[in-house]
Amino acid sequence: VTGWNTHALTISPLVTDLHEGDYSVTVIVNGCSNTSDTYNLEVLAVTEVTPTIAEGSTCEGSAIQLFANAPGAETYQWSGPNGFNSIAANPIITNATILDNGTYSVEASTPSGCSYVGSVNLTNISAKPATPTIISNSPIKENN
Repeated sequence: VTGWNTHALTISPLVTDLHEGDYSVTVIVNGCSNTSDTYNLEVLAVTEVTPTIAEGSTCEGSAIQLFANAPGAETYQWSGPNGFNSIAANPIITNATILDNGTYSVEASTPSGCSYVGSVNLTNISAKPATPTIISNSPIKENN
């Protein structure tokens, strides 16, 4: 705790079990004192956002699922390449193309209004190979 004899009090690092509770300030000038109202400090847990991509096929035409991995979050806002946007926690990119390669970012918000941002890179969507063509010299004679 720093800020003694100043107009600001700073608690750093802030620890839930140690610093949460009621605070008040008492000012003493020339032996006379005055105490502020009590202020309740609520310390909210930090939510880490660690988005990931589901393992599986990353060929053009496949579906690719993203996961926010944001414990305690209530709302989500995803954005990414090729105009991608979603408010789902774990959205699915359907019929993926190589244009979907890039960075996907998610902003996750908790019920208390705190927001946290994380991102993940998708770089391995491969182009689907051309459809093979079968060529035949049919019909052919037996034993020929």
